[in-house]
Amino acid sequence: MLSSVMGDHLEVPTSGGHSPDGSFQGSVLNVHFTENKNLYTNVKVGGQPLKLALNSRVEGIYVFMKDSQACHVDEEGEEKNRVCYDPNTSRNSTWCNNDLLCLPAILSKSYECYSDSNLLLENKAEYPSMYYDSLKFTESHVEGSDDVEVLDLVKAAGAEKAAGEGDAAGGGDAAGGGDAAGGGEEVGYANAAGGETDATFQNTDVKLVTDLSLYKGWSLFKDTDGMMGLAGRELSCRNVSAWNTIVEKSNSLYALDVNLPEGSVKPFVESPTQEDSKRGASSYAKFVPKKASSNEADGAAEPSGSTSEIHIGDYKKSFGPIVWSEPRERGGIFSDSFMQFTLYNLEVCQNNIFGKYSSNWQGVIDLSSKCLVLPKMFWLSLMEYLPVNKNDERCIPKRKEVTFDEGTVPRMCAVDPGSRPLPVLKFYLSDNDTVSDNNIGGGSGGEIGGDPPRGGIQEVHIPLDNLIINEEGQNDGYLCVLPDVHEGVSSENSGRTTKPLIKFGTYVINNFYVVVDQENYRVGFANKKEYHSSNDRCTQRAQCVGNQFYEPALNICVDPDCSVWYFYTLNEETKKCESISSRFYVFLLIILLLLLLDIQSYYFYRKSVHVAKVSSR
Repeated sequence: MLSSVMGDHLEVPTSGGHSPDGSFQGSVLNVHFTENKNLYTNVKVGGQPLKLALNSRVEGIYVFMKDSQACHVDEEGEEKNRVCYDPNTSRNSTWCNNDLLCLPAILSKSYECYSDSNLLLENKAEYPSMYYDSLKFTESHVEGSDDVEVLDLVKAAGAEKAAGEGDAAGGGDAAGGGDAAGGGEEVGYANAAGGETDATFQNTDVKLVTDLSLYKGWSLFKDTDGMMGLAGRELSCRNVSAWNTIVEKSNSLYALDVNLPEGSVKPFVESPTQEDSKRGASSYAKFVPKKASSNEADGAAEPSGSTSEIHIGDYKKSFGPIVWSEPRERGGIFSDSFMQFTLYNLEVCQNNIFGKYSSNWQGVIDLSSKCLVLPKMFWLSLMEYLPVNKNDERCIPKRKEVTFDEGTVPRMCAVDPGSRPLPVLKFYLSDNDTVSDNNIGGGSGGEIGGDPPRGGIQEVHIPLDNLIINEEGQNDGYLCVLPDVHEGVSSENSGRTTKPLIKFGTYVINNFYVVVDQENYRVGFANKKEYHSSNDRCTQRAQCVGNQFYEPALNICVDPDCSVWYFYTLNEETKKCESISSRFYVFLLIILLLLLLDIQSYYFYRKSVHVAKVSSR
């Protein structure tokens, strides 16, 4: 199976982890995309070559059981050649014959595995749901163990040289490692001592998944054989995973160079009307890697369909300076385990869509999702400013009688070709301490390629025009930005944060070289893709009148609350608080006069009674 799998992926590198600048000293995990654009790497589990989807929000090895619901095979779809994991084929597998939930120790009592070579499927347990691309995924699995070999893990040329002059002089290991990765043969990741391979793990923890949520309109996990978790050891419920063992030997430092297959993003084609326009509608940005040699192959600019790699133990310097996030807070099992960072002042069209909620929010690299996932209030703000098709009921429904089931396919907005290019979505990785009319950071300042704005704090750009899906099916032409309508609301898993995260899926990561320094709890970014952008088609700012005040988060004018004053009401035409009409005052005056007359009559009555009493004496 592995040879056929690798043969289908022409983008697999043939040179292992060779670095253009010659200074890269780490190792390389080659990763690939399936036809459904699921990111995976090749791993042998129990001697069976599998395509394991990379999931940065779980820890450990998950394998989909052959002939189970989790390994659904559609004979007419792309997954018709799906194989999955067969527990009966493995020789060394053992299974935990107890149906307890295996959760991190801080969330439940310690898990004990009653190991047995016989698999009892009645011991499967259903685990708390997780949301990927705003869709709810629930899975059931049986804990167990088996032998694992990470096939796509190879040494970089620099690491080989450091391992010994003999290997460097021979040159065969580097070429062999690259050929193995490209041809589908087993490759070893030799340690510095030249001893046993670090890519093979005996009797390591695996999770046999028997049930998994599937969605007809969304292709997550459909053409993969399992998942390889990239989250930190804090989420482990048993032993440390193969991934964390590899990374921890390399100072917990790794970098993501993820590149979507060519044709995944709908290209920008300038229309004749745009070409004739004198406005100079679009800006163009291109990031050229630094070249450390005259070799054309080393200095090649990144094509849209280039290979994908994870660099372990070091990161490549050819992408230019890395913009680092602030070290995140420590002590939470999820924040410590995720590729999490703090982003400040998320802006589009020179408006801060965080509004008055906060100056910052928590973001996370989510390789299991495809799109940019925003908390719903921020998504609504973003869509309000973008030139998307708001009449599409899948976007922002205008008619209440039309229902859209967000539980089956994510809510997205389509982009008409004439509305392109879209503006960039920008953010900062440190606090720029700017206050404006919308509480924080109203204007962006600084142009592409110009000086760093705001006191030298570097912007990071998400080119929204590079997030438009290009595929056959119902998602074609849609902007891959989704609202997170679930997480932070449900309390079914009390161990998860109640604050929804901003998630960067593969369509977003495609535009960056991302460096993850888990030892220092920080994440770094460098833009690497060319893109077009323009603010000319942003929604115009709402013009407020009268006593209305502007709410930038939703680009609306809010009427004043006239009820705080007595006898004032809102004039719907002028939008001003005006006193009630003169007829009310005439009526009030009559009431006062009647009251005075009543008091006066009472006074005269009492006086006459007093006079009568005096006269009768």
